[in-house]
Amino acid sequence: RLRYQPPRVDSISPASGPTAGGTVLTISGANFGPGTNRGSVTVALVSPYRAHPLPCAPVTWVSHAVLRCPT
Repeated sequence: RLRYQPPRVDSISPASGPTAGGTVLTISGANFGPGTNRGSVTVALVSPYRAHPLPCAPVTWVSHAVLRCPT
């Protein structure tokens, strides 16, 4: 029987960037699985007025503990 640990995000840096996008995020954590550069990550863009999802793609798999993607 195979068991998988769910992905865990410990930190995202930088913590802020321009609302227009173009910032490369480094997502650190654990259990991001085997190397793949497919897929996307959704992050929440938060301002004093509202929060909404913002795609972060394409995802670059660095290791099982680090992903990078541009907003």
